[in-house]
Amino acid sequence: MILKEMLQLRPSNKHLDFETAISLSKPNLLIPDNRLVDGRWNIKFN
Repeated sequence: MILKEMLQLRPSNKHLDFETAISLSKPNLLIPDNRLVDGRWNIKFN
């Protein structure tokens, strides 16, 4: 199992940036879209 932090960064609006703790035990990762608005997002893993 892999434990990481995932940062979702919105280049055009820093107020929409957020961080999510993730635990990967499967090869797929689904990101809920209720906090994501249309447009470009940068994603970083720590």
